[in-house]
Amino acid sequence: MTATLSRSDLAAQTAADYAELLAAARAAVAGQALGHTDPLVYVRHVLDRHGQLPPADARPVVLLAHPAVPALTSPGA
Repeated sequence: MTATLSRSDLAAQTAADYAELLAAARAAVAGQALGHTDPLVYVRHVLDRHGQLPPADARPVVLLAHPAVPALTSPGA
């Protein structure tokens, strides 16, 4: 059973999730600039923990064209 979050709790969780993803994206850019062999590991880790890794055959243009994330979109939204 999952608890229903208040609006302020939901806003705080959304801000925390955004900060985590932004930090991972920044780390990936820094890693790429330093020549790391797999700088996307930071972003991949965050996406995996949230169950949001794209399928292996996903096309980037399709992911960008359809930004809704079904697992995170509430019914009726």
